[in-house]
Amino acid sequence: MLGSIFSGLSDDDMPKGLIEGYRLSPQQKRLWRLPGKSSAYHTQCAVSLRGALDSQLLKRALQSAVDRHEILRMDFAALPSMEIPLQMPNSEARLNYREVHLADRGNSGWEATVDDYYRHDERQGFKSDGISPIEFSVFKVATDHHILLIRSASFCTDYDSCVNLTQEIIELYHRLSLGATLPDEPVQYIQYSEWLNELS
Repeated sequence: MLGSIFSGLSDDDMPKGLIEGYRLSPQQKRLWRLPGKSSAYHTQCAVSLRGALDSQLLKRALQSAVDRHEILRMDFAALPSMEIPLQMPNSEARLNYREVHLADRGNSGWEATVDDYYRHDERQGFKSDGISPIEFSVFKVATDHHILLIRSASFCTDYDSCVNLTQEIIELYHRLSLGATLPDEPVQYIQYSEWLNELS
């Protein structure tokens, strides 16, 4: 029996009866079939933020991004007879967020610490415990300098989508700071995935 792509679920924890979900896209299927532990495949990017930062406002922007994109709060599960799992949006997924203060370590100190976090996270799998499969870490390295580290399961993002997500987070932060209307709802990945499946 196939387990979840997340390391928190064992075969015994997987659904035993009927499950409802959506087909993986062709790209997701290829990733699933790669050898090794599929939870180890992930995307990471780091963004340097200069200037005054309202951490609570940033957290709201991150939560808004997760709320807007189903793929950022997706669960994956399979029944014993299924070779490929289904993807299922989790409307109750919690924001996976942490803050780390490094302002007292100097340039070489915070750079080494951020690099350690990056390499440590690179080796970790994702756990399906009601938390979004994308992680946001904010490192405060000075009063006016922060590093935003974004890490996601590759089933949910690739490099290009991580860049687009970063741009959207910046826009959401700006709009929230002004009390402005948020952008229109985006096209969901499930819609794109179904379109790709129809073409293949």
